Amino acid sequence: MDSFIPSAILVIVLMKTRSIIAAMIAGLFGACLLAAEGNVIDAVLGLSGSLGRAIGESEAAMLAFLTLLLGATFGIMEHSGQVNTLKYIAGRFFRSNRLVLLAVLLAGLLTSFDDYLNMLSRSAILRSWPGDKRFQRFAAVMIIVSATAFSLIVPISTSMFFLLIQAHKLGLVQQAGLSDLEFVVQTISQNFYGWVVICVLAIAGLFPFKPTRKSGHTRPPAQEDIPRLNQSMLQPGNSMSTTVTWPDICMMLFIPLGLTSIALFLIGWTGWESSSTANNANIRLRFLEALAQGEGTLSLFTSAGLVLVVLSVWILLQRRLPLNELTEGASRGIYDMLPAVMTLILSWAFAIVLIEDLNFADQINHLIGLLNISKAIAPAIVFLTITTMGAILGNTWSAIAVGLPFVTGFISIIDADSLMTLVGACAAGACAGETLSPSSDMRVITTSAFQISDVEGLGLQLRLCLLATVITCVGYVLAV
Repeated sequence: MDSFIPSAILVIVLMKTRSIIAAMIAGLFGACLLAAEGNVIDAVLGLSGSLGRAIGESEAAMLAFLTLLLGATFGIMEHSGQVNTLKYIAGRFFRSNRLVLLAVLLAGLLTSFDDYLNMLSRSAILRSWPGDKRFQRFAAVMIIVSATAFSLIVPISTSMFFLLIQAHKLGLVQQAGLSDLEFVVQTISQNFYGWVVICVLAIAGLFPFKPTRKSGHTRPPAQEDIPRLNQSMLQPGNSMSTTVTWPDICMMLFIPLGLTSIALFLIGWTGWESSSTANNANIRLRFLEALAQGEGTLSLFTSAGLVLVVLSVWILLQRRLPLNELTEGASRGIYDMLPAVMTLILSWAFAIVLIEDLNFADQINHLIGLLNISKAIAPAIVFLTITTMGAILGNTWSAIAVGLPFVTGFISIIDADSLMTLVGACAAGACAGETLSPSSDMRVITTSAFQISDVEGLGLQLRLCLLATVITCVGYVLAV
């Protein structure tokens, strides 16, 4: 069972350094050292080679660049003051703590194509909402928990494409006998944790705060809070239909809706010719088949690029920013996403060495045979194991990269119908692990943004997440 040693190294370094990147590098080097049978020079060369293999595939490279494009988009939004439009909408339309929490929870689905963008955009709304410390603490926890869960229950998301790419490398998609779209949809339907989190947060948002009168929460935003909005719009009696505010609002809606719509169109376009000609008479069925066969990662990458171009041109035409400041905002956004991209590449490389060089799946299969694990409890074991991995790693992508090879070890004791339950349990465990992890980068960023201490946020976070984890585990026990 020497393939477990790199994971142990990863955990130890993570506990000592609190850095997921340092831990991934240490674990990757340990895996390469085992694969090289102790030869340090070969291990160093193997580490470089694994990184090359990780980014050598076109889909992997596009997913990495997609993350940077989304970072550039949000960097421009923030630098140009577009994010303040969200603050204005929050202060103008929301009437109570309950309404703002539920509205933002639903709005999170619009930006779930990337968990960081989801977290940052919703933080912009909730941070501007006047409320006491208790409300701010719950708002921060809601973002941490739901942003991660949303990213694995939305078909067009970076996390889902990462899982799909990893599943192709392991042959899980082929073994399931499904198209890419069917594989993603069934994974989402079997990700019980994501759906449980939505229900728990929606219910929790109804009870902890008393209704607040409109006068207490609809003060006009201060001038320093929204420096780029037309000053006349800050007056209470003015209409919303001015030439300044409506374009801002429309552009804010265009970013998530436009990205999703364009991506779906391009996926259908790239799969149209390869779809069955037997469905010519039924355009709807042929389009669904085209979606199943289209180029998902390429389409989402292209869509993100088009949205970034449209946003940049609009800001330049509106004279919100000169060209040099526009590029500066994009650069800052890209810089903020570099740790995420580095984690993504290291996760790929780590999984490649475990799968291809150390035969991790075969060793898991042997261990399962020794323990005589039954089919009935396999989904629950997968969920709890990957939840533990995710809690230690503090990162969804890393938990998926290590967890999917673990899933393949159960193939010998399950049938084809149960395979997708295990894949869904892997996605659910990755979600649950990050939300339970004290070292999650999303938790650190969000609590810092809300100026909430670790103790204040972590207590409520663990209560909600442990409840969702227990409910999910029971669901997987009953699923098979």
